[in-house]
Amino acid sequence: LAAASLAQVHRATLKDGTPVAVKVQYPTLRAEMGCDFAVLENFGKSLKPGGYDLEWLVADFKRALTEELDFEHEARVHVPAVHPALSSKRVLTMDFVSGMAKVNDAAAVRAAGLNPSEVGRLLADVFAEMVLCHGFVHGDPHQGNVYVRRHPALGGPELVVLDHGLYH
Repeated sequence: LAAASLAQVHRATLKDGTPVAVKVQYPTLRAEMGCDFAVLENFGKSLKPGGYDLEWLVADFKRALTEELDFEHEARVHVPAVHPALSSKRVLTMDFVSGMAKVNDAAAVRAAGLNPSEVGRLLADVFAEMVLCHGFVHGDPHQGNVYVRRHPALGGPELVVLDHGLYH
């Protein structure tokens, strides 16, 4: 279904017939990231642009990315529902969500019978609430991770936010 810098997502079916999405981390990623972190840490120690110390930034980046590499961290999110027995640090199995449109695709949003302006307001409200009320920010909110669909029960727009491995 999709491939990104950390993993690929595949569609699968459980033995009981439930469609799921399985996120599989690249097998050599952790080893490669160890080398990348070492290079970044050296840069952080030796480069001081304008006298600014960047070591804190490198440390924060390493902490956040290490959390994102642990899919068990992301598996604590229950929408879409995660199948913990079929998930691990490198594999995340969750319910497959159908009928989604990328929030930045106005034509697809309209084709789903939704109003792009209403979707935009919902997106702004949800992300503002995350930041201003709950004090956290989704760390990777691009169009491949934020979708909308018609709410199955209520009929209006429902955001489907994926990739919950990185929050600030």
